[in-house]
Amino acid sequence: MNILFFTTLEPTLFTGGIERFALTLGGRFAKDGHRVVYIAQKHYNPDAPKTNYQHNVYVIPNSEYAETEENVVFVQRIVEKYAIDIIFNQQADGAHLVNLCYIVKQRVKDLKVVSILHFSPNHSLRMFEMPFKHIIKSKLSLREQLNLLIRNTPLYRAKIRKYLRQLFSTMYVKSDAVILLSEKSIPIFAELAGLQETTKLYAIPNPVTNLIGLNTSCKKNRILYVGRCEVLEKRINLLVDIWKLAAPKLPNWQLDILGNGNYYEIVKERIQMEGINRINLCGYCSPDEYYAQSKILLLTSSTEGFPLVLLEAANLGTPSILFNSFEAASDIVIDGKTGYIVSPYDIKLFANRIVELASDEQKLQQFSQNAFERAQEFTIDKIVLKWYEIFERIRK
Repeated sequence: MNILFFTTLEPTLFTGGIERFALTLGGRFAKDGHRVVYIAQKHYNPDAPKTNYQHNVYVIPNSEYAETEENVVFVQRIVEKYAIDIIFNQQADGAHLVNLCYIVKQRVKDLKVVSILHFSPNHSLRMFEMPFKHIIKSKLSLREQLNLLIRNTPLYRAKIRKYLRQLFSTMYVKSDAVILLSEKSIPIFAELAGLQETTKLYAIPNPVTNLIGLNTSCKKNRILYVGRCEVLEKRINLLVDIWKLAAPKLPNWQLDILGNGNYYEIVKERIQMEGINRINLCGYCSPDEYYAQSKILLLTSSTEGFPLVLLEAANLGTPSILFNSFEAASDIVIDGKTGYIVSPYDIKLFANRIVELASDEQKLQQFSQNAFERAQEFTIDKIVLKWYEIFERIRK
């Protein structure tokens, strides 16, 4: 079988979760004897480390307007050149790429299109849900705070729902299958799209993308956050608030923050102005070494799809503490066994969970082992079988 992955950026291990997913799944397909091709909407940062590609990688000529005839012809020629059977549209969150893939599908006989939604269906609604006190304390600009207040109004939320209904219903009609990341997301997608039937909706979790096994011998008293320094989705402001509560009770522990973003300088300023101790701002770097050395991972997001950071950390024996703010949270983390899931956005309880786990070495060791064992449920060997089941269904 010949498979084409459509991504936003050129797939590298240094880009993001969606690109790492494409490389991991595509690599497995290639290992199983299938031909794999990638098309990206945009070039990646030319100064960033490159992945040693074993597949053909292309970038569409017009990155700004995806549905142009120039792009359609470009994609169609690649599809015909490699006799592509299935397009995996990994950027199904935008109607432009959904439409581009559909136009090509209409021009190429027997071509199938699978749309993959890498985030929660109600992502756009959850992202702007923020208590007033959190908005005021967020250190965002006055304009950004006002924007958040407006987006929390019933009128604006109705506007978002209208947009999602159009996007999701179009995606459903123009795809042979729509892949969500959790079974719990299927009724949410169906409700938002106004679907009467859901025969083309499937749930397949992400596979773990790092392959290093359990090794706790080099772990230190370090707590880890991996993600963008950003407020709406990642709630990095709450992470700082939480550590401010937990740090005085954990004098021998350090919090490492891996990632950049538009809130990075504000975090840096808060650390200095508020005298918050033992926060290490590491910027953007590969997380595997930090997973291996850290004992706990924190995730404070308001919304996620199926975050790879939880699987990657677990695969290196690092349990997680997170908010119950997205459907897949309990698919990955078993509360009280492989980590803790905290009600959104109870920062006091979150801080207490950190202190509780960090102060109990025996529990930490057990959670570490449990997390590693849980990660083995999401190996590429197991997840790829679910994809092959989808192939068989849509080719009938």
